[in-house]
Amino acid sequence: MKIYTLIFAIIMAAISPYFLTAEDVVLSTGKSYLNMSFYNLDEKTTSTIELKSWDLAFVVAGQNGAIHINSGAGTKLYEVVGKSTENFDDNIDTTGLSTNTELFKEWRDSDSTWAIGAFNCGMNGFDGSGDFGWGSYDMSTHGIIGNKLFLIKDYLGNFYKIMIEDLIGGAFTFTYSNLDNSNKQTYEIKKADYPNQTLAFFNLSDPNKQVKALEFWSLWFGKYVATVYDNDGNPAPYNVNGIRTNAGYATLKMEVEDPSTAEAPANFDLYSPKISTIGHEWKALDGNMQWYIPENLVYFVLTPDEKVYRIYFKTFGGMSTGETTFDATEVHPNSISEFGNTYSFTLAPNVVDGGEQVNLLFNASATAKANVSVFDILGNEVFTNTIEMTGFNYYSFNPSLSNGSYFVRISIGEKSEILRLIVR
Repeated sequence: MKIYTLIFAIIMAAISPYFLTAEDVVLSTGKSYLNMSFYNLDEKTTSTIELKSWDLAFVVAGQNGAIHINSGAGTKLYEVVGKSTENFDDNIDTTGLSTNTELFKEWRDSDSTWAIGAFNCGMNGFDGSGDFGWGSYDMSTHGIIGNKLFLIKDYLGNFYKIMIEDLIGGAFTFTYSNLDNSNKQTYEIKKADYPNQTLAFFNLSDPNKQVKALEFWSLWFGKYVATVYDNDGNPAPYNVNGIRTNAGYATLKMEVEDPSTAEAPANFDLYSPKISTIGHEWKALDGNMQWYIPENLVYFVLTPDEKVYRIYFKTFGGMSTGETTFDATEVHPNSISEFGNTYSFTLAPNVVDGGEQVNLLFNASATAKANVSVFDILGNEVFTNTIEMTGFNYYSFNPSLSNGSYFVRISIGEKSEILRLIVR
């Protein structure tokens, strides 16, 4: 009797996260979407900044040379074709700025990655090319040296000349001026001054304005320019109100019968690092031009420390309020695996604390000897044992694992199944 009591307790421990951490979140970007809001899934905290409070966003997290613009507020960037940083003091005739692509090329932020902003001209030099758009990697300084001249229109409609001079020793240096070369200013953005931040914001018309996002934010709600496709499949830039995830996150979009009970796949390869996987299509307009939420959409967000949150949306107020209601629930990925019709296994739960024993629950309709092995993410075997399986039972073991992700392989003869184990 005790063994079945224990098995029941193990099962309840495995499934309880689906029911104990659900929480509705109400978040607003304000009337007419005049704000940008940030949300931290772990801490359940929020912060808000004004949409029209910044023009440039320097990526200050990790090894990165990206610089974004506030496209949602109307900031636009143009490369002056054929000109370099050495031509900064030249007079620039802006005739044909938005139409003559031989003289001026407009660049936009990637809506797929934080590693490519408008200033990067579609390039990420850390892919091996050394080309970062605004500049190139220099072997002598081990930095990125600017080589392009740009014109920028800020969110107020003012035009400036601007160049990114370099990124050396973790500091961006840039210079901008009015088109007539007046009010020339040089500033430095040091990554070290922005701990726990992904982006450092800068306001061209008010350089002393302090704008900071929530530390360790997970989701960014607000306006940005996305690539959308017409009925013929042609891409075009379009200003949307949507959601982007922070660097280091990955997201899986699924269509399910009931988002409130959907289980997260354990195969993390299915999750995409694209920052706009949630994007703007979690809501839609009906025939009366009223917003509605598709009932079958659910999103699973994988955090940098491998927690998974199930997110589905409930209401959206549109421009009248900018208010969004969604459910954010931490769940454990489904790691139950079927071994044909004869054997089935599950780790219950598949997330344990360091030093805690691991419980392998199994149902064997035929008695068999099984090899249970644990591997780290590099493929090194860190534990192995042979057990005899009979009926509905369990096997508990303590492999003394450090924090991290592991794979548990159960082998019977030539067949095997792999389950995911997380030690925290």
